Amino acid sequence: MEKATEEELLISAAAKVHEDWCTQELKAFFERAREARPTVQTPGEAWDKACFKNGTQRNEIWVDTGFMVGHEALGEASFRNFDDFLKIVTRGGLEVRRYAKRTLTEEEIQRSPDYKRETGEENILKPFKDLSADSKKENLEAAIGALHVYEEMSKVGISIEQMENDPGIRNQIGVSIHDDWLRRNPDHPNESLKVPYSELDEWTKQQDLTVFSALLTVVKQNKEHFQVAPEEDSQAVIR
Repeated sequence: MEKATEEELLISAAAKVHEDWCTQELKAFFERAREARPTVQTPGEAWDKACFKNGTQRNEIWVDTGFMVGHEALGEASFRNFDDFLKIVTRGGLEVRRYAKRTLTEEEIQRSPDYKRETGEENILKPFKDLSADSKKENLEAAIGALHVYEEMSKVGISIEQMENDPGIRNQIGVSIHDDWLRRNPDHPNESLKVPYSELDEWTKQQDLTVFSALLTVVKQNKEHFQVAPEEDSQAVIR
């Protein structure tokens, strides 16, 4: 695969991982809001409550009050199901934010009106293209590991279907991606992650496979562009 094509696939896979994370973050917020709605008088109060998970603030919100005054029915409908909730988000009535400590350049700060300069926190619940380089970094680095595994397996004739469905190959993929993470993060503070793949809990194992699944999703959308052909007598080895 040519370098330009690799870079395109890396960015697309990293963006897909982030997009899926954003969807899950919004779904969790919606569920908390729906649970809170019967206990308060207004949608705004329910959304305020939904910002907290187990007593700890996880999200912040921005509400377009003028929009909400003119769309009360839409506001109430947003508690029925997730699709209706997304309508009020996409139409600009409600913005849900999730902040994380990040290091931004001055240029990036100027492009991020919701950046908290006083605490050095960036809102990361937004499109991948709008994130700072610091926020994009981990997803892109993880995608590099996933791309390496995809190329190596393709070269030895393992199909995408096998990569998606064969339990033994799925385990091998997880081992390879986690080994790649360990090489990139030798000084990571969480010692529980610095163990062999087989010793990780099931949730963490699934996280290691998430980026690979995202990469395969992108590949399948344009197989001719991203496909890696088997190589006869390939010496490729999956670590």
